Amino acid sequence: MKDVFITIKGKSGTGDGKPETVEFATDGKMEITDGKTVLYYNEGGEIGAEGVSTVFTVNADGSVVMERSGGMTSRLEIIPNKRNNSVYSTAYGEMYIGVFGESIENLIGDSGGVLNLAYSLDQNLRPISYNEVEITVKEV
Repeated sequence: MKDVFITIKGKSGTGDGKPETVEFATDGKMEITDGKTVLYYNEGGEIGAEGVSTVFTVNADGSVVMERSGGMTSRLEIIPNKRNNSVYSTAYGEMYIGVFGESIENLIGDSGGVLNLAYSLDQNLRPISYNEVEITVKEV
């Protein structure tokens, strides 16, 4: 497992105005084995996620799983060109959402790189948001 510096830029929109953007950087860990890339990091209070640990797993088949634990729990599986259901926990309770993988581009190698994700979220087949995430990883 390697020590890495992770920068995350996210954009989320509902189609009714200017998209919301968030950007943060943190120290983390990266492991690449058997065609699978795993990123580990802790989120901070600056984005309202104090005490939350996040794991991104990029599988050999091109799918990505984002799992959060701690102050909030969720598991989103993003599969290119496919919709699936996930559970998303909030301070108000759990909700079941649909996740459609618009695109995934994994350019992460042994010393770092970039992971680009685009996906849509829906609840009861009603659109919630369109999301784009760019994760940049640099070995330290």
